[in-house]
Amino acid sequence: PLAPLTPEQSLLAVIQRELVDLEGLYPPQLMERIEPNFLASRLTLTVGDSWQELSPKQQQTLLDALWQRAQKLSFQRLRIYDLRGELIARSPVVGQDMVIFSTP
Repeated sequence: PLAPLTPEQSLLAVIQRELVDLEGLYPPQLMERIEPNFLASRLTLTVGDSWQELSPKQQQTLLDALWQRAQKLSFQRLRIYDLRGELIARSPVVGQDMVIFSTP
């Protein structure tokens, strides 16, 4: 028998399901890592090299969808990194759209 999930594991499973819904619309293996920090109310995602294959419009659409889902899951901040650890996008301080630092 499987051990019951901790509250954090349950939340991580919900986050992963939310992101899998979005991944079907984009190149495979786009999301490499999901790191929630529940105490800081921050969700950190690492995207794979397929991020660079997206057009700037696709990137913005994906980021806005991720931000909406992160807020739905009660995260106040979202940060997106590439595989090299460089910050490529973050949630807005003012306004509704994610801020992109790096584009193809």
